[in-house]
Amino acid sequence: MQWADPLLRDMNEKLSQLGLKECPVCDSETAMRVDSRPVIVSVGGVAWSDRPGAHDSETNIDYLLRIECSLCGYNMMFNSQRFITGDTPALVPAKPA
Repeated sequence: MQWADPLLRDMNEKLSQLGLKECPVCDSETAMRVDSRPVIVSVGGVAWSDRPGAHDSETNIDYLLRIECSLCGYNMMFNSQRFITGDTPALVPAKPA
C-alpha cells in the first residue's frame, strides 16, 4: 500500500508551506524526503491478531505520513488525516519494485 501520487504531491506542498524545508537536526535543505508508504499505527489496543479474543473493537488505526532525512536519518511523522480532503483515494496498491 502506498500514498496516491496526487495526495503525496499535496502533502509535500503543504509541509513546505508549513516551513518544513530543511532537516531540523543537520540543517540539510535537500535531504528531507516524504516516504511513499504510510506508517500504520494501532492506537488504543490490538487492531489485528491471530489469537482469538485479542482484537479490540475500539482500537483506531492511524495512517501516518513519514518524513526522513536521507543524510542524518532523522524521522518525523504527521497524521495524514490533516492532509486528506475530498473523495480522492488516499491509498493505492503499491507499485511493483
